[in-house]
Amino acid sequence: MMMMMDLQAYSPLGSQEGGRDLIHDETVDRIAKKLNKTPGQVLVKWAIQRGTSVIPKSNNPDRIKENIKVFGWELPQEDFQALCNIPDQ
Repeated sequence: MMMMMDLQAYSPLGSQEGGRDLIHDETVDRIAKKLNKTPGQVLVKWAIQRGTSVIPKSNNPDRIKENIKVFGWELPQEDFQALCNIPDQ
């Protein structure tokens, strides 16, 4: 007997195709500028900090390097909460 697993996935950066485009969200942008990080780094860090398993994907070598730089820092609690309060996540 083969067991089926229920796998759920989502894009931590949002989607430009019919979903919420979080990479261009004003809250994400404000926090990224404040922390001197990219919006992608902020969103990946937010997902990790909330306990979500994250597997960022990119074909762009610069973005791959950015994705690795999400360790060794934390989102301040007020910024983490602001990201949690973005509607339609």
